[in-house]
Amino acid sequence: GRFATQRLLHQMLRNKCDVAVIETSSEGIKQFRHSGIDYDVAVFTNLTPEHLESHGGFARYKKAKMKLFQALQDSRPKKLRDKPFPKTIIANIDDEQAPAFLSFSAEQKIGFRVVDSATTGAPKHLNGVESFTAVLMASDIHSSTFEIDGCPITLALPGRFNVYNAAAAVAVAGVFGISLTIARDALQAIHSVPGRVEWIDEGQRFLALVDYAPE
Repeated sequence: GRFATQRLLHQMLRNKCDVAVIETSSEGIKQFRHSGIDYDVAVFTNLTPEHLESHGGFARYKKAKMKLFQALQDSRPKKLRDKPFPKTIIANIDDEQAPAFLSFSAEQKIGFRVVDSATTGAPKHLNGVESFTAVLMASDIHSSTFEIDGCPITLALPGRFNVYNAAAAVAVAGVFGISLTIARDALQAIHSVPGRVEWIDEGQRFLALVDYAPE
C-alpha cells in the first residue's frame, strides 16, 4: 500500500539512499499506491492486452499506465546530489503505443529500440525523440547477445523481451551518469530471474521452463 511504500522510502532516505527504483504496476496505480511519490524517471517498455479483466478493457488499462507519466509530469522538480535532476521519459519506440506515453511533458525524452543484426534503415527517432539501438546478435534458450554503441553485452536471460528490458535499464543508468561499461558489467552479472522464464535442468530429456511464478 501507499503508506508502507512511503515508510520504506523514508527509511531508505534516513539510511543515505538517494535513488530508488520502484516497479509501478497498473494494478498499483489503480489502487493509488503511487500517490505521494514524486517520480523523476518514467519508463515505458510495452503495452500488451493483459490484466484486462481487472481494468475492464484495453483502453482503461492503457489509461491506468499513462497515470504514471501524468504523475511524472505533475511532480515537483528535485535535486540529486545538489544538482537539478531533469524529469525524464524513457520509451520503447518499437511499441505502437509509444507516442501516447511520449506525449507527456518532460525535460528529457529518450527512446530505445531493438533490431536484428541484419536490419538496416530503421528510423532512429519517433516524433522528434532521439533513440539508441540494441542490435540483437544471437539468442537461444540460455542467453541473448546484443550490442549498444558497439559495446557487446551477453545477458544470461533468454528472449527478445529481456533485451528490451536490458536496453531500458541501460537508458536509465545513463540518465544517472552510469557508464555503458558499468551497466554492461551489471547486466552480465545477472544469472537468472527466479520464476520468470526460468530454465529447469534436473537432467531430464525435455525442456522445462517456468513461465511465471512468484519467488
